Amino acid sequence: MPLDQQDSAGRRFTKAQRLLKAADYGAVFKAADFKVSAPALLILAARTQQTQARIGLVVSKKNAGCAVSRNRIKRLLRETFRQRAAALAALDMVFMARPGLSNLDNPAIIALANTLLDELTRKAARAVTRATAGAHGGSPRQLTPQESTPCSGTPQAPQP
Repeated sequence: MPLDQQDSAGRRFTKAQRLLKAADYGAVFKAADFKVSAPALLILAARTQQTQARIGLVVSKKNAGCAVSRNRIKRLLRETFRQRAAALAALDMVFMARPGLSNLDNPAIIALANTLLDELTRKAARAVTRATAGAHGGSPRQLTPQESTPCSGTPQAPQP
């Protein structure tokens, strides 16, 4: 087997890396721990008990037009995820196409997905650091559920 095929064979996009059931998607939509977005793409992510990251794609006809365009977007997003899957935290992610994504060329879609995955990785790492610091007494007090917003990662002022 040629060297380039051996390299990519170890990083295949397997069935275990996909969200397969409506319940899997629903769990991410209902309880997204992280949200990163751009005008043309949104990524919702939820912590999971799985050992690896999993991806789901939502590319509607309304937002991406014809089937050729939808399939191109899904192929590019899957490939970007596949290349980075080993470095991603164990999260269930749903990539949602927004209007205008189909107007971008292939390198722009890949760059956008990489930028959002970088941001998601930073948010997940910060959450782990915060949770670890809180468990070891590193933070002065724990935030109440009303004070923190799980999707934005920024605390809100307490309500009087």
